[in-house]
Amino acid sequence: MRRIQPLLLVVASAFSWSALASDEVQPLDSIRVAAEHAARAALQPMGGELRIGTIQIDPRLRVAACAAPLQAQLDAPAGARSIVAVSCQQPRAWTLRVPVYAEVWRPVAVSKRTVQRGAILSADQVQMQTHEVLSLSRGYFGDGTQVIGQQASRNLKANTLLHPGMIEAPQLIKRGDAVRITADGGRIAVRTQGIALQNGTEGASVQVRNPRSGRVVTGVVTARGTVSVSR
Repeated sequence: MRRIQPLLLVVASAFSWSALASDEVQPLDSIRVAAEHAARAALQPMGGELRIGTIQIDPRLRVAACAAPLQAQLDAPAGARSIVAVSCQQPRAWTLRVPVYAEVWRPVAVSKRTVQRGAILSADQVQMQTHEVLSLSRGYFGDGTQVIGQQASRNLKANTLLHPGMIEAPQLIKRGDAVRITADGGRIAVRTQGIALQNGTEGASVQVRNPRSGRVVTGVVTARGTVSVSR
């Protein structure tokens, strides 16, 4: 865990780098506690093990004692380095922006063995390993079921931490495939064959040509090799 450098951005008129009377000084520990509490409140919903780095404040800093509980909130979305604004409104207003470094360790999906591009990921190809996730700028999967049944969009080595850019919805229809065309209209259901003119994932709209009539229709991919056309 990285240690916090003693850096603070201060917006206030009620502070000094010289000593004030002891009964007028806000304890620095209370500022640390307020900053940590705000960071924890923002990061704990992510689950996993949360680790907050040592919050260092220059011991020379003096701010006026606050007559009410300190207010603290993040200035930006929580991350590995968060800035917490700790403020007081009375009797003299001041705000300190305190850097807080944190780590969140939790299980994430990792490839268990080599996977070729275009392969459908199965349960025996995915395992869960504990990693620090705040530093994973490309994202991650906290549940193995999120990737099982998906298609690898690139070649994956064993023990690769999976992120959304590595997988995609499987192609249920490929251009040139023979497909079933279904069209339900009230009491009448029509079933015929066609040739896919586009690739398609589940729920995607694709064009299909009827080889007998030559007519091209647009339908929705409902299953592997099946396109549903509205009538």
